[in-house]
Amino acid sequence: TKQGIVMELKKLNKRRNEQVEDALASALTQIEEKKYSQELLDRGIKDILKLGIVADGKRVWVKEAVR
Repeated sequence: TKQGIVMELKKLNKRRNEQVEDALASALTQIEEKKYSQELLDRGIKDILKLGIVADGKRVWVKEAVR
């Protein structure tokens, strides 16, 4: 009945002219590829919130993975 949260934080790479949406997508892809939620699943937690977070100075963007 507990909820788990997995977050991947990234800094926006201005040198490569990285776009916010690309960085958010990259963060969510990394969560899936590296199976960050597996430990929660092993503990029986099935309700898992996956968040990609991108920062650029004081500006922050958050995107939730589709469940």
